[in-house]
Amino acid sequence: MVLSEFNYFCADAIMVSAKFAGSVDDEQADGFMKNLFLIYEKEGAPKNRKKWLAEKLKDQFVFMAEPPKWVGEPRWAYLDNVPMVFLHQFQVVDLNNQLSGRLKVGDTVFIFGSKTPPCPQDEESWAVAYRMVVQTEEGEDLYYP
Repeated sequence: MVLSEFNYFCADAIMVSAKFAGSVDDEQADGFMKNLFLIYEKEGAPKNRKKWLAEKLKDQFVFMAEPPKWVGEPRWAYLDNVPMVFLHQFQVVDLNNQLSGRLKVGDTVFIFGSKTPPCPQDEESWAVAYRMVVQTEEGEDLYYP
């Protein structure tokens, strides 16, 4: 298997995005990464790729109050090839002993939201979409559209 420039670019982007509590290393980030790589190439493939990526990614992983505190590896939600806004996270706990058999106690739920399309023009109509990412206590990722 031959590694391409895109593979090296993605490997660096994974490391850099983690510094912002973000992620770019799963299927839902494919379009985002392809678009980012095209920009990188159009700008002449700057030599200091990690610095370039840090500059481009620093404002992409937006959060309402605080960044997510991942249980496992970061798994940011995307919509229309753009990282969504992180809103909130909570751990499922059975405070009143009524959840048995209904939910998995201990899972951590991460809530994301975004306009669709992500950056509508002045008169363009848009809607709001929400997505959840769930991580088990063991750090396994579960996605819910």
